[in-house]
Amino acid sequence: MKFSKRNRFKKGKSGVWKKIVSIIALVVAVGFIAYTYRTVGLISALQGTEGYWDVEGNDQEAYLIVYTDKENEQNPLKSAFVVVLGSEGPAYNINIPTQTTVDFDAQRITLNDVYRGGTIDDVVTAVEQTFYDGFIDNYVILDSEGVKTLVENGREFEIHIRQNFDHEDFTRTTGERTLETDEVMAYMEPVENHLEGNKEFEPNERFIQRQIDVVLGIFDNNFKWNRALGLIGSFAELENRMYTNMDIRQLALFRNMLDESLERERHTFTLPGETVTIDGNVLWVPNQNEIANNTIIAIQEGEPYVPRYSIAYAVVNGTNITGLAGSIRDEIQNEFGFSFEVERKDGQDSVGAYNPSQYHNFYDGPNFRNYSGADRTQIYVHPDYRVFAEGILEYLKDHYPANPRLQLNEDMESHDVVIILGYDLKED
Repeated sequence: MKFSKRNRFKKGKSGVWKKIVSIIALVVAVGFIAYTYRTVGLISALQGTEGYWDVEGNDQEAYLIVYTDKENEQNPLKSAFVVVLGSEGPAYNINIPTQTTVDFDAQRITLNDVYRGGTIDDVVTAVEQTFYDGFIDNYVILDSEGVKTLVENGREFEIHIRQNFDHEDFTRTTGERTLETDEVMAYMEPVENHLEGNKEFEPNERFIQRQIDVVLGIFDNNFKWNRALGLIGSFAELENRMYTNMDIRQLALFRNMLDESLERERHTFTLPGETVTIDGNVLWVPNQNEIANNTIIAIQEGEPYVPRYSIAYAVVNGTNITGLAGSIRDEIQNEFGFSFEVERKDGQDSVGAYNPSQYHNFYDGPNFRNYSGADRTQIYVHPDYRVFAEGILEYLKDHYPANPRLQLNEDMESHDVVIILGYDLKED
């Protein structure tokens, strides 16, 4: 049978289209397989079937988490902190005040100014230089509008609240809770960090904890098995709303790392430094010596560390020796550099030296009235600060004919360490 030119043309045209369709089908099949592999691997990681340190963790991982508000042109950087975790040892949350002064482009400016006039990589570089080059392994930057979009991705935003949260419009207690978008945004806000004077830069576990809760909630609400059908959209939303140097797989492991950090002994503190007021602006100047000599070494060795400046203490005179509490207080301040920054109940300035009845009236905590006229010096300390109280004990024994007794007390409230001076300090 002979074919006409027209029939032969139809056959040729049909063959070309079949090839095109076959190529498209092959591309779709490969894409589907790749997507399925990626999705299954991601969901498996998010279900906790793969431990972070079993998969990718090195001896130490440091993650920078930044929260911004692009609508605020003057102060777009709302908070920044580093989560540091090793294969062993405690976890660290290090608050980096947005007004921390850093060296950048041969000038001394604040971290907020770096973000406002530079790029995300510039912020990471500035933080690294405050510690050391290579300190930050990965970073995640979330903007308030991006968080809002991710929260609204699902019908309900479920979150695990680990600390009670009181807001002017609502109160939320610990446990699994469903929050509206405005509630999540309020929960994310670092409101306790907006204080005057030195307290603006004090360690603040609550806002760091809440922001970690929201980050975990974003992952859990977008990538759990029961929402797997929405993963294609979720990938796009996450990659557009969360700025990071990690791919989607690393982000899944990052989520598991945050989860693990919450299960360990944790130390939360502000980057060591001091406040400086310039032109009416309160700035935070890092203490490079303390960073180099204490913080980094402790983290690398997996040891607990709390900066001395963050420990509030009081000296209570249990004797009738006039001025003894004040002189001992000054000696400890010169030797150890602890803080007195604790508000009194009556609103007066804190001086850190009292008699027993005064202390009980001014501050919350154990009742020390019975220690007036004590023969033996007593040192009360919260268990987290035992190592520092032991240093005070040894100092008093070395410089006085004293036999102080150390007592751990988890009920310490206003001060972390309270020293009740006894007559054993009196020279013979």
